[in-house]
Amino acid sequence: MAKKKKSIDLNDKDLHDYLDNVFQKAKTMLSPNELRILKEGGIDEMDAFIDSLTDMGIDKEALVQAYAEEFSRGEDGWKDGFQDVPMDDPGLYDSYEESITKVFHDTKPQEFHLRIKLNNAPVKIWREFKVPSNLSLEALAFLLESVMGWNGSHLHQFRCKDTYYKSPGDIEYIKDLGFPKRYLEFDANDFHLGNVFNEKGDRIVFEYDFGDSWEHDVWLKGIRDYSPDETPKLVLVKGEGECPPDDCGGVWGYEDMLRVIAKKRKTKDEKEMLEWYGIDQSFDPNDYNFEDEAEYMKEVWEELMDLADEKTN
Repeated sequence: MAKKKKSIDLNDKDLHDYLDNVFQKAKTMLSPNELRILKEGGIDEMDAFIDSLTDMGIDKEALVQAYAEEFSRGEDGWKDGFQDVPMDDPGLYDSYEESITKVFHDTKPQEFHLRIKLNNAPVKIWREFKVPSNLSLEALAFLLESVMGWNGSHLHQFRCKDTYYKSPGDIEYIKDLGFPKRYLEFDANDFHLGNVFNEKGDRIVFEYDFGDSWEHDVWLKGIRDYSPDETPKLVLVKGEGECPPDDCGGVWGYEDMLRVIAKKRKTKDEKEMLEWYGIDQSFDPNDYNFEDEAEYMKEVWEELMDLADEKTN
């Protein structure tokens, strides 16, 4: 994560002006569909946004302080105004190399046959694959994002009843935003698959992108012992459905996007929306090429093994 800057003191007027600046700038980064969802939720103005934070019990001043520390530039801090920060700025998100501090745990692995399904999707989107059981949950998150087709630019977490497993940087990031802690929270690197999956049928939830809130069910379909001369590895078994584009507004935004694609005549706003998503008329939500994906996941696994070597040397 980005290095923390010196705390910035804001009086009430300064706080209001800064939040308004942040809110208006943030709105310019939203897609047309996301703006519509925001407006329908009654949060199209900054004051309504602040009220919603208060209703959620979020510390308003802690939130703006975190934004100020992340985004302010120059000696005058917030007075320089909100500045553009490119999405590939390493200060916004940890790369997977940084977030994964442990790839494997020192315990005898078994082969776990897992299935992941995108919940409430308008079309069937799922994958099945096999991995060693001593893989850390943070390494699993990297594989899940890859096997599903997400670009990995958003926060993620695992949920098992009232316990959450997150990237270490994400834990600090959310803490800085001032969100109240209502559940048990652990570093996903400190746990492996064998800690959360004990027998066939066990299930956990994987959430990707806390804004769009893509929730996936992940469950254990089978367990097999490796033979003495067998090298544990990732094996893609089968799958179905194209992954939605990142930042399309969650399940409901994706449904709206598919409706627009199916239309023969599109409005200017609808064309701009598809352009924003990088989608054209040929997009097929049911498209899935198993052979191509299997080759891609071999490369992903090799990349993860290289990282494992780095972490142990």
